[in-house]
Amino acid sequence: MIACLWQATTRTVDFDAYWAFLHRRALADYQAADGNQGVQLFRRLEADRAHFLALSFWSSRQALSGFAGGTQTVRYYPEHVAYLVDGGPTVACFEANETAPVPRLPAEQTCVHCASMRLAQGIAT
Repeated sequence: MIACLWQATTRTVDFDAYWAFLHRRALADYQAADGNQGVQLFRRLEADRAHFLALSFWSSRQALSGFAGGTQTVRYYPEHVAYLVDGGPTVACFEANETAPVPRLPAEQTCVHCASMRLAQGIAT
């Protein structure tokens, strides 16, 4: 199994818009990709920047290459140009332990922030 940690930075003003884009476009692509074993999104604000992480799991390097074009390659979308700062997204991929199953959640439950917000608001998942 291969695990990839993808990182990107935007301006704080784009915090919610980029998050929505990731859920609408990128998350759906990850989940539909052959060999994808799961993906989780994370975000945080820090001073004048917003930071985003995606942690994805792949059945093999070949599956990852089929999705991103390489095993250390970022899949770019035209929308990235409008949002990203500091040189664009980066990715680092690693061989991962296969002993524990990776949770495969519905898109609306894929991010920790969204799930915690639903719990705080008393919304059933």
